[in-house]
Amino acid sequence: MPLPAPYEEFENHQALLYRGAVTLLAGGPGSGKTITSLNIVNRLRVPTLYVSNDSTKYTIINRVFSMLTEQDMLVGKEIIESKPELARKFLAQWAQVRFDFSSKPDVHEILRHGDAFRELFGEYPHLTVVDILMNIDHEGVAEQNYWRLMPELKELAGMWNTALLAVHHTSESAKGDPCPPMSAIMGKANQLPELIMTQAIQGSRVHYAVVKNRNGPSDPAGKTTFTLPIFPAQFRIEDSVDEDTDPTAIREIVLPEEGEDW
Repeated sequence: MPLPAPYEEFENHQALLYRGAVTLLAGGPGSGKTITSLNIVNRLRVPTLYVSNDSTKYTIINRVFSMLTEQDMLVGKEIIESKPELARKFLAQWAQVRFDFSSKPDVHEILRHGDAFRELFGEYPHLTVVDILMNIDHEGVAEQNYWRLMPELKELAGMWNTALLAVHHTSESAKGDPCPPMSAIMGKANQLPELIMTQAIQGSRVHYAVVKNRNGPSDPAGKTTFTLPIFPAQFRIEDSVDEDTDPTAIREIVLPEEGEDW
């Protein structure tokens, strides 16, 4: 069964993350892949294991805090450093998200984190994010050949019954219109994923293309797209946005309700 759609447009285009299967989210450098993956985690609010091998713990804390409070990351950085207890109260909303910040983990290390997650919460994560695929240590990594890695990730997804979202690169030489086609996915990583989406940012919108979908329509050329409003400085993607909203404004921070959980 799929997890709930994080955005209405994902539902409309049947771009759903299925438990027991691998989803690939790909794009070029600076296309906002981590913004998308963190916002998916935030909007789904399910028990999650997040393998962050491309960002430091401090960077993730700053991004998540800015997303939760709708503050510019420069403002969020000041609050985190000057009022850590306030930041802690907001970050407690992510109590059922566990991170692995190893820079070069292998699949066995991810498996150990999954077992630790089950020991802590009584079940495996419903969602597992690997951000980013090229930093997973595996046979063939030197040649950027992911054919050997993908079966292991698919087996892991099935064993845990988790929706595994892998963040990946597309070739910089492949120019999308605006999203890269499926042929731009690096390293033979196309065969096993249930769903493959590519993305690109243009101005204040992030564009998504479903280039492979075993459970719905797709366009391998990446020309059929949908868009969502994006606020990179706040690390935030919304379903819709009020045109009068100023994303650079400093907002009043409203504390979560006492005891608020998932």
